[in-house]
Amino acid sequence: MNYLLYHKKSYISGRGLATQLGLKATRSVEKLRKLGKIPVVRYGNSEGNFGRNDTKINAPDVIRLCANSYHFSRWCEDNDYYTPIYRRFNMTNIPKYPFLLRRLHHMRGRDIILINSRDDLSKISRRELDGRYWVPFIPTTFELRVHVINNQVVRIFKKLKADINEKDFIRTSGKGWHYSLRVGSFNKYAKAIELCLNLTKNLGLFFGGIDLAWDNINKRYIIWEINTAPGLSKPTMKIYADALRRYI
Repeated sequence: MNYLLYHKKSYISGRGLATQLGLKATRSVEKLRKLGKIPVVRYGNSEGNFGRNDTKINAPDVIRLCANSYHFSRWCEDNDYYTPIYRRFNMTNIPKYPFLLRRLHHMRGRDIILINSRDDLSKISRRELDGRYWVPFIPTTFELRVHVINNQVVRIFKKLKADINEKDFIRTSGKGWHYSLRVGSFNKYAKAIELCLNLTKNLGLFFGGIDLAWDNINKRYIIWEINTAPGLSKPTMKIYADALRRYI
């Protein structure tokens, strides 16, 4: 039996994908070692070192890079990709307002705190500020999630809201936003597709969901993050399984 190694926060999609691929799902590296097994697919889990035989679907170093916002933003900066640069927050050197406070590891946007003024900052406890990073506030007009598997875009979703507020620049599920499948829209998002394919190729990422948005002021896409264990609906999970099956 071959195994898919999933992250504890992605167990629903990880287990479901493993079932469709005919793999056994686990999040325990120790279990794999006891069985003398190497993961065939890593779903957001970078734990363990299996040497040269470790899977490239996805490689652990790529997962670690994508999961750490500070290191990912620096990699993007070094490779000329437009993304918010993460900097450690320091009360003695407050950045220009407005800005966002974030954690290194995102929680579906629940970690975001928008700081518009000194008054906003004063309402946050020292404990809450501990370990925070800041990024500039960059307003965008729309957001996409582009799913890429082995250098091919397989699905594109756009974030929508039933009652759209144009000033609602932070588009999280808690604010009522959701992803809506874009069917037959690949030509419309040609620039996003080109960017995502170039990005995943340079990263060495086999599959993932790239979150990006359109910056209408600078007339370019900005990369928010890459999900190496994206949440998958049943139709999208089938597409993932069909695309990955030939490589396992």
